[in-house]
Amino acid sequence: DSLGMLRDDGGLACTPYAAWVGGDQDDAGAACKVWVRWGAAMDLHDGSTQAPAVTGFPTQWLEEHADAKTDAETETETDAEPELWGGSFGAAPTDEEIRARALHAGEFMADDAVLAEALRQLRVTGFCLVDGVERTQAGTTAHIERIGQMRRTVYSDGIWDTAVRDPEADEIFDTAYTNMELKPHTDCTYYRDTPALQFFNCEHPSMDKAGGQTVLVDGFAVAASLRDTDRDVFDFFVSGGFRRVLAKTYTTAHHRPPPPTTAHHRP
Repeated sequence: DSLGMLRDDGGLACTPYAAWVGGDQDDAGAACKVWVRWGAAMDLHDGSTQAPAVTGFPTQWLEEHADAKTDAETETETDAEPELWGGSFGAAPTDEEIRARALHAGEFMADDAVLAEALRQLRVTGFCLVDGVERTQAGTTAHIERIGQMRRTVYSDGIWDTAVRDPEADEIFDTAYTNMELKPHTDCTYYRDTPALQFFNCEHPSMDKAGGQTVLVDGFAVAASLRDTDRDVFDFFVSGGFRRVLAKTYTTAHHRPPPPTTAHHRP
């Protein structure tokens, strides 16, 4: 068995939900574009609804950029597989090891080979450190969009800060806006189209030597461990749909149950 992410109606960010052929016709009478609808409609922080993005690909462009590899060649190629870490899967990377493989922001933006290395690290270990990113929302956004389109959420049209706030004066308030320790958790799993990547840029490092650390957990290792130790519980989470409800003082968004986001594949 191996673990993977489903690519269907509740799957990864930037997963196509539907595709169709249409548009103007060429000289031979064939449709000129393949249309793809990405994601699903999303309730936004201001109460409006964002329609899913639709992209049209000219058929001639698709033919010119089609992968010409044969089936035999494709079968011999293997993507970098995730390497589980932590617990019974071996020691987690140390701070020194993580910093030793950190990528420089300037090279990340200018060199496609460095971008490819960042994507490889994300694929293999689930995280990547880019050092030297400008400590502004504009600078952070530029680095995010080096990888792909940034998602809009109920929290903001783009990125947002989690600076400490006064609970009496600010209506958007939870433990993320305090100095309290946040235990390992996932975010935005109540979306039908759950974001596949999250980006954090520390603008002001903690002045407290006992705090401010970023705690990383290998979610695939957690799922694999659960599969090995309690298969009934694992199968429950894999096969069941759950109703997610996001409730805030300023808005309430209800999302119908998506398909499971964790799957196991048998030979």
